[in-house]
Amino acid sequence: MDATRTHRRCGYCDHHWTHYSKRMFSSDRQKIAKRHSYVKEDLASGLLLTHFDPILKIVLATDAPDYGVGAVILHKKSDGN
Repeated sequence: MDATRTHRRCGYCDHHWTHYSKRMFSSDRQKIAKRHSYVKEDLASGLLLTHFDPILKIVLATDAPDYGVGAVILHKKSDGN
């Protein structure tokens, strides 16, 4: 993964951000590109994306750390997911 310069420099960061090395073998780059495409496909699939359903309950998950703001709107389905 890659991150902004500011986030990489922070001393209290839980994540270990890395960048792609120029010394990386081409086979490693190909594996990373393949995995990246799998992640993109999964995020765009119907398993994760759904149309709004006014009957289902809505959950709003938010986060506001020092370096940004994030929010996700979720449906709470009858099975608890």
